[in-house]
Amino acid sequence: MDLLNKIFGPKKRPSGKDINSYLSGKLNDEGCREIEESISHDPFVGDAIEGFKSMESNMDDVPSLDAFYASRSGNQPQAVTRSIRPKINSMAAMLLGAMVMGGIYLYWGDTSRSSYNDVYASNFGEFYETDSYAVRGGNDTTETLHPTKEKALLLFGKKQYEASIPFWEQYLSDVDNNDVQSHLHIGYSLMKLNREEEAIQHLSPLTEMDSKYKDEIHWYLSLAYIKLEDKSSAEQHLDILVESGHEYYQKKARQILETL
Repeated sequence: MDLLNKIFGPKKRPSGKDINSYLSGKLNDEGCREIEESISHDPFVGDAIEGFKSMESNMDDVPSLDAFYASRSGNQPQAVTRSIRPKINSMAAMLLGAMVMGGIYLYWGDTSRSSYNDVYASNFGEFYETDSYAVRGGNDTTETLHPTKEKALLLFGKKQYEASIPFWEQYLSDVDNNDVQSHLHIGYSLMKLNREEEAIQHLSPLTEMDSKYKDEIHWYLSLAYIKLEDKSSAEQHLDILVESGHEYYQKKARQILETL
């Protein structure tokens, strides 16, 4: 072992004065190279330098580096080591604690966001006009459609949601600004385009109207708020469905409330 140390180890370990000069930038180039060479070959030197960095007191107050080197080599009690590196240990513990707490925060934060997204994705299915009638056992195929609304429905049926919106809006502007069906389809289309806040603006006023679409209105409003992670607002609409919605939506609303 002595032979290996002579071959691979540094010829001389730097003194406290050398390290102080090195850290303060007062050591000449040759001295800096010697210390950096010592660091690369001798981990104890690196430890000593880190210890010096953490000391706020004058370097003259630092215990003998020979004692420190000896303690790191196992020749003296570890009390000497602890006297030189208390702040490193403390800082390392604080850093580790911060990393752990940060990891926990990010983990739970991501889990929460994933939960909202999962609930939204598993419940926001395709909207078909016949389905909304079917869940109530109804049927409505006798309505004569205005050409503008017919065009809107055609594009909507082809899942060209963004293209359908101007025709819905034109029908509202030219024919019937209170047409619930048009507002509902615009709201759904906006949700398909990930524009939930705009969808809420179209859907919210509809809750005050007496409409055969009232369950769908509360349903899609609840999903829009879930997508925005607004649990309180989502629960308000889900509660309404549980209390007065069709059996189909009552069941789905209860399932989501249990999940949230």
